Amino acid sequence: MLYLLDANVLITASNSYYPIDQVPEFWSWLQHQAVSGNVKVPLEVMEEVRAGRRDNDPLLDWISQDDNVDTLLLEETVDAALVQQVVSIGYAADLTDDEVEKIGRDPFLVAYALSNPPTVAL
Repeated sequence: MLYLLDANVLITASNSYYPIDQVPEFWSWLQHQAVSGNVKVPLEVMEEVRAGRRDNDPLLDWISQDDNVDTLLLEETVDAALVQQVVSIGYAADLTDDEVEKIGRDPFLVAYALSNPPTVAL
């Protein structure tokens, strides 16, 4: 089974429960799971994490390391029609630009999961 991680999983882990400098074992385990093909991060989610950068951001430093990018990044292209279907059915067919911005990259994550069963989006 493949687990796709959303930005909030990584951000919350880094900021709250598993700070990179205090619990490096979690981040090593996560990287190992990515190498094993059990955990991946879609490009759109990776971009969302990068967009939230703050000064001295250990998560962004960690995720930007070549080994982590290479192993964590989901090497697939999303089906745009499936993303649109997720937005239309899961949110609304007539979202404004502000509403689209507010929902973030979640529709991409769901579309990837739908196109690759058995996949779990977290």
